[in-house]
Amino acid sequence: NRLAHAYLFHGDDRIGKRLLALRLAQALLCETVPDDQTPDACGACRACRQVDARTHPDFMVIEPDQELANPQIKIELIRDIEHQMIYRPLIGDRKICLIDDADRMTIGAANALLKTLEEPPPYAIFILATTEKHKILPTILSRCQIFDFKRITNNDTVDHLQEICDKEEIKADKAALHIIAQKSEGCMR
Repeated sequence: NRLAHAYLFHGDDRIGKRLLALRLAQALLCETVPDDQTPDACGACRACRQVDARTHPDFMVIEPDQELANPQIKIELIRDIEHQMIYRPLIGDRKICLIDDADRMTIGAANALLKTLEEPPPYAIFILATTEKHKILPTILSRCQIFDFKRITNNDTVDHLQEICDKEEIKADKAALHIIAQKSEGCMR
């Protein structure tokens, strides 16, 4: 029952960093998870649905504006987070902020986030997702619990696809499963 105040999910594109960050937020905000058990979101309660819809009052998602030529996370967004984190959670006992593409923070934004990470409120949890960990300030990295995501091997993908075929009683040629695994490029989606 111990949580870090900041997590960093690092790995290639399309590997599941954002999806896992959303599932972690759901698990931490889920209304049906007893406090004394390992959190596992139900996916059906109001809080879980609100996290999926990004409408939960204690869950924020910050990401660069992809419509700009050079998308960045600017200091104004981080200051807005700082301001929102001052107030206690409205529903549960945690406030969660997901910063997607965290490597795209401007220097000012990164320094502002560092200030918040140095002395976070006890209820605040930050999840940063990035493909380029080396672009994040070392002082921010030092305050995060870091998880490096790796691509799934072709053999593991084939084995998993075979399990699904067996379960669904579908006959599949092993060569076809290998082609699907190669085309998936290490992603199970």
